[in-house]
Amino acid sequence: MPFCHHVICLGARFLLQCLEDVDNSLRNLNSRLFVVRGQPANVLPQLFKEWNTTVLSFEEDPEPFGRARDASIIGIAREMGIEVVVRTSHTLYKLDEIIEKKGGKPPLTYKTFQNILAMMDPPPAPVPPIVAGDLQHAFTPIQPDHDDKYGVPNLEHLGFETEQLPPTAWKGGETEALQRLKHHLERKAWVASFGRPKMTPQSLFACPTGLSPYLRFGCLSARKFYTELNELYTKIKKVPAPVSLHGHLLWREFFYTAATNNPKFDHMKGNPICVQIPWDKNPEALAKWAHWLNLHFYSQVFDELLLDADWSVNAGSWMWLSCSSFFQQFFHCYCPVRYGRKADPNGDFIRTYLPVLKNFPTKYIHEPWMAPESVQSSARCIIGQHYPLPMVDHATQSQTNIERMKQVYRQLAHYRATSTLPT
Repeated sequence: MPFCHHVICLGARFLLQCLEDVDNSLRNLNSRLFVVRGQPANVLPQLFKEWNTTVLSFEEDPEPFGRARDASIIGIAREMGIEVVVRTSHTLYKLDEIIEKKGGKPPLTYKTFQNILAMMDPPPAPVPPIVAGDLQHAFTPIQPDHDDKYGVPNLEHLGFETEQLPPTAWKGGETEALQRLKHHLERKAWVASFGRPKMTPQSLFACPTGLSPYLRFGCLSARKFYTELNELYTKIKKVPAPVSLHGHLLWREFFYTAATNNPKFDHMKGNPICVQIPWDKNPEALAKWAHWLNLHFYSQVFDELLLDADWSVNAGSWMWLSCSSFFQQFFHCYCPVRYGRKADPNGDFIRTYLPVLKNFPTKYIHEPWMAPESVQSSARCIIGQHYPLPMVDHATQSQTNIERMKQVYRQLAHYRATSTLPT
């Protein structure tokens, strides 16, 4: 199975498991999930007529392409006399309210964002789960051909090859998400000694408390996570939880806020908050970096590869780390070798996911190209033949990059100093 197809297949499997879990939950309420195939603007009007729809309710999509799609559907529904109910639940806050408090513009520093949140009420608590009693007067007609017309498809039906698909490491669905949340909150020692999570070799692997894919796919309510973590902290520490306890959730919220009205948030050109940096364009190097595949540029590679790829967070993080927005301390540069030795000193992660390197001694596992020929022969992996040589000399290239970034920011500072436009 080609690598890219394989990775996309894992994401599709996770999503289908999420849908199956929703369907199972609805079965317990004497209802079913209806999976409709097609473009929303084409298929929904037909279903509105077929089902005599009077009310359409859905979760607000905070991202630009979702907002545009939903605005179109809302217009169609209202033209047909259908009441539309939209609720915010994928984020902690209503993002437009945050932007309104900043004078109609999103906050572009995390400190400003925190100051705005301090003036707002805490996020609403999650609503309780639906139980059978809530649906006493509701009836969902299920036809004998429901599975054929509206059932959750499998991977084969979507055109994926599954013969070489590995076992599930991350099972999709709310049921799994809530179980993971329970395990996460059972780590009371971590909550009691609250601090920044430390990188360990174990944190690089799939773990039973990992939550990010479940937040990304909507299996886990951000508000439920926020509320339950608050309650546990208060119970243990006997004081209200600090805002910093929710760092990861709030960074997610920050990037969502910055992106919500910016359809070019994942681009440099046309993106009003992104510094226009003259990056090198080297398709060959990009293809090598992207696991020898000619994928899309930079952050789009991770949209393809990450199970928890989140458009706003992914693009925002790339702008942050590339000093294109939010952060300008370009003289900080990660060394992949030093970072690897710190995070994974024994090379367990490398040996697991790059088995071609598994026989290298720990001394050379993080930079196998430095191993003598005799060591490479013993490891049955000749660098440059069985595993590629480094694309660049990191020490030299990182310094070159820092100098080039200095020039960009000098030019930007000069432009701002001489421009009559507001900054």
